[in-house]
Amino acid sequence: MGIIAGAGNPAGSGGSAGTGKGLNYIGAYAFAYSGEVSVNNVETDLLNFSTGSGVIIATLNFNKNTGDGDDIQYQAYVNSEVIQGWIHDYSARGYRNIVNVIIPPYSQFKATATNDTSSTGRNVVCSLTAEVSNA
Repeated sequence: MGIIAGAGNPAGSGGSAGTGKGLNYIGAYAFAYSGEVSVNNVETDLLNFSTGSGVIIATLNFNKNTGDGDDIQYQAYVNSEVIQGWIHDYSARGYRNIVNVIIPPYSQFKATATNDTSSTGRNVVCSLTAEVSNA
């Protein structure tokens, strides 16, 4: 089966794991892995892509790779509108930054992070795994 949703990249067009800001497709599935991104006190894109004709039914996951005591704010946007926003409070160990999202066809999606505690860069990661529907 080929690419269903039109926009994005076939798997393997990015790095070896498909890391980067874009969306990758494998048949009826899609994924995006930011890889490690250093985030300071300026809102920083982790993922940023346009969708095609398919509906993206996704799980979005944010994590911080450092145990530094900083709080990180995460936001998800569709067509420049915030659809989710939350803060990973460092003191709340074990907190899961997982949210389900539905991304409409022909949309611009963006996931960002900001270090709310410090101007020092901290490594964070974001992943999106999804099924793509042509309903």
